[in-house]
Amino acid sequence: MSFPVRFVARWKPPTRAYVHETVATKDAFMGNPNKAAARHLQDVYQGHIKDLEQFDYVISLIWANDLDKMIDMAGVSGINANWNGNCELSAFNFRNGTFQQQTEITIGMTTCEHGAQIIGQETAHRKTCKDIEEFMGSNPIIKIAGSEIIMHDIPFKI
Repeated sequence: MSFPVRFVARWKPPTRAYVHETVATKDAFMGNPNKAAARHLQDVYQGHIKDLEQFDYVISLIWANDLDKMIDMAGVSGINANWNGNCELSAFNFRNGTFQQQTEITIGMTTCEHGAQIIGQETAHRKTCKDIEEFMGSNPIIKIAGSEIIMHDIPFKI
């Protein structure tokens, strides 16, 4: 299974987050893994808000590597002046809430293939919306390897 769970958090900047459901994710985010993943993202946001505020919105991919809680983020900027323009993407990662500064080229530091597909489809979907409010309030259809991923939106407030 890819990233079948998603939720929107209307923080500053807003984020649409996807949770990768695997055995590792269930082990790392104990109890209710989706709620635990959302709370972990909230903690990371609060701890790095000064850095994140520079973006117009963020796409967050939450997963686990063994028991390490991972978040791959794509910060989107440059769209306030031209909503349908060519946005700027900044990719960065957190491991257990700590920013992972990349000092050398390594395999898998940005995101996985499915994560890259989600980011691309999210940015394409943005151009079908009139503004950030409509974009964050909509649910894009995400296809991975030609198949639509059935998303289960988390029905709770964070």
